[in-house]
Amino acid sequence: NYNTGAPIRKSVYAHTEEEAQRLLYGLLADPGQAIKHVGNNCTLNEWLECWLRTYVADHVKQSTFTSYRTYVQKHFAPVLGQCKLRDLTPRKLQEFYNFKQKSEGLSPKTVINMNLCLHKALNQAVSEGLLKSNPASALNLKRGRKPQITVLTRDQQARLLEESRKHRYGVFIRLTLATSLRIGEVCGLRWDDIDLSGGIL
Repeated sequence: NYNTGAPIRKSVYAHTEEEAQRLLYGLLADPGQAIKHVGNNCTLNEWLECWLRTYVADHVKQSTFTSYRTYVQKHFAPVLGQCKLRDLTPRKLQEFYNFKQKSEGLSPKTVINMNLCLHKALNQAVSEGLLKSNPASALNLKRGRKPQITVLTRDQQARLLEESRKHRYGVFIRLTLATSLRIGEVCGLRWDDIDLSGGIL
């Protein structure tokens, strides 16, 4: 507790995992929660937990926080969690990611996202003087093949436009063809993004 200096212990109960995640996010985002001190002798898991509470919970979307926490709890903590932060090396991380891809079948994209999360956490450790350099920077991670993109011909586009008028959500197909918006951008549109009188999206 930042007012009294006394530690705070909180217990909450939930009926589903999703509800528990929301409650956990709320507790970790609580600025009144006491933060455990971590020093030069801390483990990777201790640092990651501190990083999540101090630097992530209040500053990212809940979905991003949940993804980072899943990486920590499901992947990093069970294998590397007890490793001293100062003993973490690029080789250890490379072997860890190799194992994740070969033995557990994680996709290259998932491994890259995991390392992006870890890289951010270790960058902060470097900034605080807990590490001299970031071991997550010097890795050789396999990248997935980019999918082959097939562009519709003008005749195919015309047929697609014609068919889209028979479909309830065909307007989104026409909108995508006319504007080159990506799926995520189309799904994120709101009514206040559209000026019907001015004809502006």
